Amino acid sequence: MPEYVIVDPAETRPRVRVMAFLEGDDIYTEVNYLPGEEMESVVFPNLRLSVNEILDPPLVEGLIKAEQAQLQKAERLAARLRELGVDPDAV
Repeated sequence: MPEYVIVDPAETRPRVRVMAFLEGDDIYTEVNYLPGEEMESVVFPNLRLSVNEILDPPLVEGLIKAEQAQLQKAERLAARLRELGVDPDAV
């Protein structure tokens, strides 16, 4: 396995540990990420995750409410554009 992640939410020292088997090495390399930092993946170099969100992920209900608020805002904007004679689907 080229990489695995250990999430350690211990209250004394919460961290995310990435164990990566780097090309050319014969043992895993360990990198610890602390709250306030971003975890970087060796396998997926464009993947960067907030350690804070990994240790304390947002609740699904909160994400749904935020998405619903954005949709309502978009619907109000579309309605206002129609009032002004602008087709929101053509913009």
